[in-house]
Amino acid sequence: MLAPSPGPRRGGVAEAESDPVAEAESDSVAESEAESVAESAPVAVLAALRSDCTSSLVLEGPRSSLRATRGGGRLRGGARRGKGQRVSHLGVIGVAPRALAGPVRVRKFGDFQRLVAPVEAGPYLAADAVCHALMNGVEVVTFAPVPSLDERGALVAAAERLAREGVDAIVAPGLVDVEAARKLWEAVAGDEVVLWVDAPDGADVAAVLAHRERLGPGPRVAWPWVPTVTPGLRAQRRLPATCLVAALGLGVTGALRGVHEPPATPSAEALASLEAAGCDVLVARGRRRQIALVRPVRSRARGESGTAGDPVERLLEAALAPLVMGATNGPALWRSLERAGRVALEPLVRAGVYSRAWVRCDADTNADGGRDPVVEVRLTAPDRVREVVLRVSPGGARA
Repeated sequence: MLAPSPGPRRGGVAEAESDPVAEAESDSVAESEAESVAESAPVAVLAALRSDCTSSLVLEGPRSSLRATRGGGRLRGGARRGKGQRVSHLGVIGVAPRALAGPVRVRKFGDFQRLVAPVEAGPYLAADAVCHALMNGVEVVTFAPVPSLDERGALVAAAERLAREGVDAIVAPGLVDVEAARKLWEAVAGDEVVLWVDAPDGADVAAVLAHRERLGPGPRVAWPWVPTVTPGLRAQRRLPATCLVAALGLGVTGALRGVHEPPATPSAEALASLEAAGCDVLVARGRRRQIALVRPVRSRARGESGTAGDPVERLLEAALAPLVMGATNGPALWRSLERAGRVALEPLVRAGVYSRAWVRCDADTNADGGRDPVVEVRLTAPDRVREVVLRVSPGGARA
């Protein structure tokens, strides 16, 4: 019989005790030039960055051309890390193997299993969603139990409760009922919360688009279902995309950890149609075929002004360009670019403009074997997500 000991309750939510969230560590060996550039970032740059929205930027060539795409919902964090900063907070709605008195908030999957039920007790999709979110960098998860995904009143009450808790996003893994999804969206539409729902298992692109159209404005559809092994279980199971999308959609990681069977990638035309309709598509990326989130990029003319990306472009180009000039494009340069990027962005995190800065330059980001190094930078703002992909080539790195 399952009888986990209850944790302390705050405002009716059971919460596992945990240490405060650690501050992002600084890289003491990063290039001093990057630190100097970052520390001298003008106040105007910080102010411009605060007006950011979801963007994907590609900077190329000696003068750096820019392409940007905007989309997705505004993300609002509710669990505070420190002054001006918030941690990522996901709300999960689902059925638990045993009755619970109310929502449960955790930072560790072990605490979730202790307070709710072990993952092998079901297995149950809520545990999968919590596990993969925490494993991939989401810092706080609040689970709101419901007797059944068919009980719309319970679903709405759970969504309203999660919105009051200040979550960034809500998932209800396995929920494909259109009317129930609409009711969920109506419950949270005024709270700037992203709601991800699933398409039916096995749906092709046309079926996903039809499903999204029936939902109406608001909810985002995560797709496709992915064969996955959840830690604690030996067997591979097909999991709905909402079990996996949160860490990617909230901008806390660029590719998922874990054992997943890579899904087939739709055509570029299909991806553009899915994105335009409000769908978030999971695909395999890089040589290691890691699961990532695809957002098509729309072009922007060179020199066009008025975007919040320009300050970041200037800051990163000034910090990274000197390292690339005359350097050989390879692992040594990649490590230097990662360190310099983290140091350049650290003052923005300390100032509260962003709550997290994630910089990556490795074999996966450079999997296309191009002449120029590719640095991926993901910035999570207190109330929005920003994604930047930087291609640095001034001076011409040698392949």
